[in-house]
Amino acid sequence: MSVALPVSTSAVDRDNPWPGLASFTEDARAFFFGREKETDELVRLVRRNTLTVLFGQSGLGKSSLLQAGAFPLLREADFLPLYLRLDHGTEAPALADQVKAALVAAFQSVGADAPAPRADESLWEYFHRKDIDIWSAKNRLLTPVLAFDQFEEIFTLGRATEAQRERGRAFLAELADLVENRAPAALREKFESGELDIARYNFDKPSCQVILSLREDFLPDLEGLKNEMRSIMHSRMRVRRLNGTQALEIVTRPAPQLLAEGVAERIVEFVAGARGGSAERLAELEVEPALLSVICRELNE
Repeated sequence: MSVALPVSTSAVDRDNPWPGLASFTEDARAFFFGREKETDELVRLVRRNTLTVLFGQSGLGKSSLLQAGAFPLLREADFLPLYLRLDHGTEAPALADQVKAALVAAFQSVGADAPAPRADESLWEYFHRKDIDIWSAKNRLLTPVLAFDQFEEIFTLGRATEAQRERGRAFLAELADLVENRAPAALREKFESGELDIARYNFDKPSCQVILSLREDFLPDLEGLKNEMRSIMHSRMRVRRLNGTQALEIVTRPAPQLLAEGVAERIVEFVAGARGGSAERLAELEVEPALLSVICRELNE
């Protein structure tokens, strides 16, 4: 498949509840703790805005927050979240084609009734066609959420050659049209010439939601697109390090039967490099999620 699938955390269970350096995926959501506030905030932004930018330093758990945090809640609200990590390899399909393939796979995985995108149409065209509705197996309308993880790769791997740079530019233009609800220039020309009937499209139709998740140090690259994609400047969420209270939940809540009394606090203090002591002092600690998960997994093993 052209779109990279999330790393499986099938090994995460009641006796092994920490994934180490791997991300929590949706099937491991029962063991994902400590980020409830951030999860609620991300879901709120996604429901209210066509485009949400999720950013933070590497290793703070953006992928886990998307998959194990936001995705289950979005599904409950009749959204259809897609985890997308674009393949920028020289032999990979066009980036928009990868999104179309992921859409079809998502429809099949949940038994949704929806036409597949045509090869010759843009994402804006597909989502704004009047004959396109996505019905769930329970006969409820679904709204896709295109969640692009590690989106900074379009500015790194996607610029390795001139051909890859051109492919990236084409996709960013198409993505900008989608999130700004702007009919592509080629389509507007067909409307004006009478080659295509504008009545086939609903410009006001809710189409999909988009999440761009990327490393914080690539925000300047993303902001370079603000003239074409103004939405990137509005709905944003920064993922920060855990505080000690959140870290303690991550250690204790997934599997309390594995820990003797007082061990969880010592683990949090060790990873933070400072003593907690009181509950107030514990809340002031800063903890790296990836390091905490690795330490917990290694100690457990």
